[in-house]
Amino acid sequence: MKMPPTIRYRVLAVPLVIMILAGCSTVQLQQSWRNPNIKPAPLTNLLVLGAAEQPSTRRLFEDVFVAELRKQGLKAQPTYPLLSLSQQINRPKTEEIIRQTGADGIIMAKLVGVQDFTRTMYPVSTPANIWTDPAVYPVGETFSRYSLEVRLYESGAGTPVWLGTFTTFDPDRMLAVSGDLAVVTIQQLKRDGFLAPAPAGGGTP
Repeated sequence: MKMPPTIRYRVLAVPLVIMILAGCSTVQLQQSWRNPNIKPAPLTNLLVLGAAEQPSTRRLFEDVFVAELRKQGLKAQPTYPLLSLSQQINRPKTEEIIRQTGADGIIMAKLVGVQDFTRTMYPVSTPANIWTDPAVYPVGETFSRYSLEVRLYESGAGTPVWLGTFTTFDPDRMLAVSGDLAVVTIQQLKRDGFLAPAPAGGGTP
C-alpha cells in the first residue's frame, strides 16, 4: 500500500486547553458552596481526611494537603494515624477526633464520579485519498474526567459549612493532583472567609 503523505492533526480537546490556560494545574475548581446559615469564621487548626481505598494513596494525599496548609501558617494534621477507613466514618466519629486533637475543623475529600470522553483529531490538510485510505481517517481517543468533592466541617457543626467540586484528567499523578487540589481549595476557602490569611513570612506557626 502506498504510504499516505505526512498529515498534521488538529486536536479538539477543550479540557487540555483549559489546563494550559489555568497554568498547567492538574485540578480545576468547578463550583463551590457555603452554608448561608453560618457566618464564616477563619479557622487555624485543621484535620485532613482523604477517603481513598488504598492506604498509601490516603497517606500521600493527607500529607501533601497538610503540608500546603502549614505553608499558609495554619496548624494541620492528617487523620490516618487517628482513624482507619475500615471504621465507620460519620459525624460522631469525626467530632470525637476533633475534640481529641483540639482542631476547629476538618477537611474531607473523596472521589465522587468518573466520566468518559472521546477526543478526536482531524487532519488539518485533507489528502485526495482520505475517503479510501483508513490511515488518514480522523483519530478518536477516550479519556476520563474524575470528579472530586471537598467538604469543610467546623467543630460542632452537624452539616458542611463549605463544599467544593473539582475535576482532574490526570489521576495517575497523585502527588501533583494532591498538591494542586490543596492549593486551589485553600485559595477558595480564604476567599470565602473560612481560613485565616497567612502570617507575614508564612510557615508553620
